[in-house]
Amino acid sequence: VIAEGYILRVLPWQIISLSIPFFVTALFFAYVYRGTAVPLIFANKFARSRVHDLQAVCVTSNVSIRANGMVQEFVERFNDQSALVIRCNFLSASVCVAWVQSRI
Repeated sequence: VIAEGYILRVLPWQIISLSIPFFVTALFFAYVYRGTAVPLIFANKFARSRVHDLQAVCVTSNVSIRANGMVQEFVERFNDQSALVIRCNFLSASVCVAWVQSRI
């Protein structure tokens, strides 16, 4: 931001007025990326929290989980939540960035 501000102060106003559409386009894509990435990041954090909760439950009450025959249920829950974390990470880190780069 500082470099752009310095460059815009040095350039003549005709060049600055010609560069305004580029800045507007960049701000638009930043807004669209933010609108896509923020829900994915929140979903990722929520899923990661659920994974940590499952791990804490398994660590603190592993004997009763095994005694009640609930191991398979906890494994399935853990797999579902882990898959959600992996999908959110992939979408926010790779797909969203590639989408914005292909548009700019």
